Amino acid sequence: MKHKACVIKCATTALASLGAYHSWCQNEPLTHFEGYHLAQPGPYPFGANSLDWFPDDYEVQGVTNDGQNWFFTLTDQDETTGVLWKIPKEVPLDGDVASYPGVMHIELDSLSLTELYNLGAWHWGDLDFVEYLGVGYLVVPIYQRIAVFRADDLSYVNWSNFPNNGGGGWCAVGNDLNLYGSTNDPNAITRFFVDWDGLLFEYEHDALYETQEYPMTESDGVTPLQLTDMQGGEFSPTGEMLYLVSGRGRCLFWGEGETPQDGIHAIRTDTWTRMRKSVRTSNVLVPFRYNYDPTCIMCDILGVPTGAGSETPEGLTIWALQDGSAPYIEGTLHVLVDRYTFAANCNDELFLHHYSPIIHIDTEGAVLAYGTSGSQFDGLTSAQNFYPDLWNGATLSFDAGVYGDTGFINQRVRLISRNGTALIGQE
Repeated sequence: MKHKACVIKCATTALASLGAYHSWCQNEPLTHFEGYHLAQPGPYPFGANSLDWFPDDYEVQGVTNDGQNWFFTLTDQDETTGVLWKIPKEVPLDGDVASYPGVMHIELDSLSLTELYNLGAWHWGDLDFVEYLGVGYLVVPIYQRIAVFRADDLSYVNWSNFPNNGGGGWCAVGNDLNLYGSTNDPNAITRFFVDWDGLLFEYEHDALYETQEYPMTESDGVTPLQLTDMQGGEFSPTGEMLYLVSGRGRCLFWGEGETPQDGIHAIRTDTWTRMRKSVRTSNVLVPFRYNYDPTCIMCDILGVPTGAGSETPEGLTIWALQDGSAPYIEGTLHVLVDRYTFAANCNDELFLHHYSPIIHIDTEGAVLAYGTSGSQFDGLTSAQNFYPDLWNGATLSFDAGVYGDTGFINQRVRLISRNGTALIGQE
């Protein structure tokens, strides 16, 4: 197959001169660069516990954002209570937050939620944000139902059934304003039409209509993709990609353990094919690593074992935070891990992993680096040697300067310059 040569322009006003460096476009319909596959330093928070917004004996379930605030859902381990928190992005997440301006939360036993409480709707899963007629809303999946809250003040709006008892522990709103979800162990994504006017203004409880199922396939586009224990999902800004997270832990009386399919999945939505999957490893040479321990982790007091628990994947959200506006966080894809423990003396813990599409390159960088903003490569050749599988949808960000690299790029990537002109392929 012949590859079409493509002209690469910088995102800034200065263009990077390609010089002797040749680039080739893949013959595929994807046009944007939403490969959020480079793990950032962290996670942050790392093992947060016993906080006012994440107390012990609670499990974090989901996360989303409205561009200014984080929204987290939690459930009590006694399976009676769901909690929704709103935390502005400038608030550090590894401490108590209630005293900061703009922070608020609502719990299932609130007087305004009597309707949900009477339904026993306690399992608040991985939520999503949607704007409709200029107003922001949060859509929270509760297995056979969804609940809707206003994003500005967390006031309760309404609930709706999934048709045919569909749905599960996550949902994502597409750019088409349809709602997408799946069963707990899916081989397909389900699209639901939403009667938003009926849901938000007429308080209908049957405002979702099943429209279509999209079978998922492995990277070959043929082999069916079977996932288990779905935890979260969200579309990229253009809708070309759907990021999913799945998996479970195993400890004590829990059922079957983890599977090789567990982790983060990058699904292209024109074919519903998985382009890339994370790797469960602590090896920093693996860029798309999502490390957690699903085995039985013992905890102790003064060396005496007092309990155990497992780390499990949870929800995710997509939010470009490269500008330093969120303390200690850099990246675009943000994925939760929860450590669920079984003893009163063992603290439950929360981790938030971060991923970026950007590989940083600087003439003052190093041959051996990771490509993050704090560990930049000295040129494109070094980046390719370190990560020979540069991925589709990556962005290569060059600081201004002259780079002597020559060679080929055989993936669909974007080259941008920052702080001026980057001249590539000349000594």
